[in-house]
Amino acid sequence: MGYIYADLVVRGRISKSIRALVNTGSAYVVLDPKTISEVGLHETPFEVESTLADKRRVKARLYLAEVEAEGRRGRLRCEVKCANAYTWDICPRNLRSEAESDHRQA
Repeated sequence: MGYIYADLVVRGRISKSIRALVNTGSAYVVLDPKTISEVGLHETPFEVESTLADKRRVKARLYLAEVEAEGRRGRLRCEVKCANAYTWDICPRNLRSEAESDHRQA
C-alpha cells in the first residue's frame, strides 16, 4: 500500500503552496501551527475533537481557509495538530481512484 499526496494552495491573508497527504477518512484539513501563522488563517472561537486511527481523542483549535487543488477551490475547516502533519479530505476523483486501487492491491 502506498501514500497519495496532492499539491494544494492554502489561502488566508496570503497564499502558500503545500504538499499534502491525502486522507479520505478525515473530516478536516490538518495544518501545523507554523503554516497557519504564515498564511494568516482566520481563527474561529471553536474547538473540535477528533478520533485518531489509534482511537485516541484529541482537541484542536478550528481555523477557516480556502484551498485549491487541481484548479478546484473551496472553503475548508482547518485544525492545528502536530507539526508537519497534513491531511486532506477533499480528494479529486483521479487521486481517489488511485488510492482505492492501491488499497485493493494491498
